[in-house]
Amino acid sequence: MTEKMRIELTLLLPAIPGAHDACVTRLSDLLRAKEGITDAHMVDSDSNVPGQLCVHFDPSPNCTHVRSQFHPGFPPVPAPIFNRA
Repeated sequence: MTEKMRIELTLLLPAIPGAHDACVTRLSDLLRAKEGITDAHMVDSDSNVPGQLCVHFDPSPNCTHVRSQFHPGFPPVPAPIFNRA
């Protein structure tokens, strides 16, 4: 199953007037070209919710490094174990 993440456009590009701006298109294109991301697109907003960028991640285990860039703490890193003598 593909893992998805939605990010409010106003958090990524606060100065952009809307989801149809050329910067949003470029960002989506750049993300889709990145290894480990299978799709990136805008989710239309309704009148009360700002537009969102939806990023779809490759579910294969060898792409976890990409997800970790978007999801801090993914995958969970075990706490270091110290050998106390």
